[in-house]
Amino acid sequence: MSITFHRQFVEDILKGDKTETRRLWKERTANTFMSYWRTGKIIKAKLNWRKIEFFAKLKVIEVRHEPACQMTSESCRREGFAELSAIEFMDEALIPINVHKLVDGDRMSLWVDGVARNGYNLYVVRFKVVGGPGP
Repeated sequence: MSITFHRQFVEDILKGDKTETRRLWKERTANTFMSYWRTGKIIKAKLNWRKIEFFAKLKVIEVRHEPACQMTSESCRREGFAELSAIEFMDEALIPINVHKLVDGDRMSLWVDGVARNGYNLYVVRFKVVGGPGP
């Protein structure tokens, strides 16, 4: 199993500027990924989960559920968005990437008191780069 990222994050991941990723998952999906992405596990970082090629090997430091309202400026920095506040991160980074999960296309309907609606929850995967695509 691997983890996929958008191309725009590759350089920041390789430099160590991006060390966390937040994912909107339903509980069933989260349970599947969290059972595999255990602390200490080495996973491959890819641009496309269907392809064999990967751009880095990542060591999972932590996987946890996090209500959106608990994001901090430090969280944004670890996400590779040091210039954004938590609210800006949600609006400018997290939601556009997950727009297909929104309710009726309404960006604000996704969040109620910092918690995702329609069965989606926010999960954090913290990682560090431990290798490249070589053997």
